[in-house]
Amino acid sequence: MIKLIKLIMLSSLFVPNTLVKNEGIVELPNENSLPRMITMSIYNDSKTEMAFNYNTTWNTDTILQVVEKENGDFNSSSVKEYQGTSTKSLVLQDGFIHQVVATSLKEDTKYLYRLGDKELNCWSDVGEFKTANSSNKLNFVHISDPQGYEEYHYDAYNTLLKEVMKTSNPDFFVLTGDIVNDSYEGTNPKLEQWEWALTKQKDIMMNIPFMTTPGNHEASDNDYVSRFNHPLYQEGLNEKGSYYSFDYQGSHFISLNTNDTINEGRNNSRGLSQTQIDWLINDLEESKESNFIVVMMHKGIFDAGGHCSNIDGEDNDIQYIRNQLTPIFSEYDVDLVLQGHDHLYSRSYPLKGTYKNETLEVIPSKDKNVKNTTYDGIEYKTYLNPEGTIYLNSGTSSGSKYYQAVNYNKDLIPIEVEDSSDLKMYTSIEINEDNLYAKVYKISNGESVLFDTFAINKNVDIDDNNEDDKNQSSNNQTNQQDKQEFPYWIFGIIGGVILAGTVAVIILKKKKGGNN
Repeated sequence: MIKLIKLIMLSSLFVPNTLVKNEGIVELPNENSLPRMITMSIYNDSKTEMAFNYNTTWNTDTILQVVEKENGDFNSSSVKEYQGTSTKSLVLQDGFIHQVVATSLKEDTKYLYRLGDKELNCWSDVGEFKTANSSNKLNFVHISDPQGYEEYHYDAYNTLLKEVMKTSNPDFFVLTGDIVNDSYEGTNPKLEQWEWALTKQKDIMMNIPFMTTPGNHEASDNDYVSRFNHPLYQEGLNEKGSYYSFDYQGSHFISLNTNDTINEGRNNSRGLSQTQIDWLINDLEESKESNFIVVMMHKGIFDAGGHCSNIDGEDNDIQYIRNQLTPIFSEYDVDLVLQGHDHLYSRSYPLKGTYKNETLEVIPSKDKNVKNTTYDGIEYKTYLNPEGTIYLNSGTSSGSKYYQAVNYNKDLIPIEVEDSSDLKMYTSIEINEDNLYAKVYKISNGESVLFDTFAINKNVDIDDNNEDDKNQSSNNQTNQQDKQEFPYWIFGIIGGVILAGTVAVIILKKKKGGNN
């Protein structure tokens, strides 16, 4: 009640006299108390937890209410209620940041939720989510670099997300950075860009988790970590972003922070901090038994774009990050690295790398153990037990800007497919037990058009996996069985009958000849 009285008194400073009724009761501008810029993300245990982050203009309580979808009644006794935190944003004029985590949920269950202030009876729209299950099957979509600086860029981004929902049924999105354009390190962010990025898409974002990675365009102090509720492992205040990991239905996902760099002392080149590297190695060490290992990072270390090869310019940190990460990914058998930063499509060959004597040696696996397979009516170039990691850039998801592929050292950066066609793009990925299937789409004339496909098939016997050889072997076996099962003894009987008949004819002729 005290909070309500305070808000009423405060509202008189902002509300025009036309909003005051004759009886003197002030109509509160509820939009100042309503949750906005709501984001949802998978937390530590994807089977039993879900995390939420949102803003309000005024300081309100942080309450999350959750109810199983089959019930659907927020007034029932089965509603779970969680208390979160509210803090004044460290970003100028950003209001208040609210964070809350739902825990002790049921596995493989659909829930409805709402966020807000119970005392004020001020609630967000109702959203929906589903907890993970115990299978080794999942679907997710990789997008990157909306990076809008005008409102219409986020209208285009919204169009892409709606197209995604027509072709895919993602359990979550992976968004590898540069969500906004003007939140550089050392600057005050333009908050309207966050409003466009997180509000225009709320019908999708309130119902599907977004697992994000900080880009260099959201490295302004405390800006990125004010938008998403991820489990933070690194020490410090996380001013320039965060890194974290999570498991989902058998696979392990790692989000790195390429803003977290330290000066190497040579030409102002910067590599990832040793704290993050140590955390990464420990995390991979604990995740060896995962079905697939997928890494998310903003600055790509193997792609066809100018950022990746501009090691003598502003992106000289990429060379050092490449030297740091390639051997680690190789040692721990990382399957796929999802990247951003260069606004184009780029897919590497599976590759391994070693770093010795200040030299990175990259070994691509180009045509070894590769075949075409068909899954759900779509043909995929499939790597069988690939010897190395595939590095993927899925292009830009808003089309605010496009980059062209450049001449790069293909011995160092072995790219198999590249595209700079100035179209918005995304990649839909399905993991089904020991198989990963990726479908890459372009948005052309407002519709999704399939552009590229690739697949990974793990834990297969290479010697016995060639279908043509199998079919030929099967045919040979069938023919051999047919030969063995054919009743060749019939020929013996026939031959015996013919021989006996011939002998009888000869004897008869001799008898006739003797009588003459």
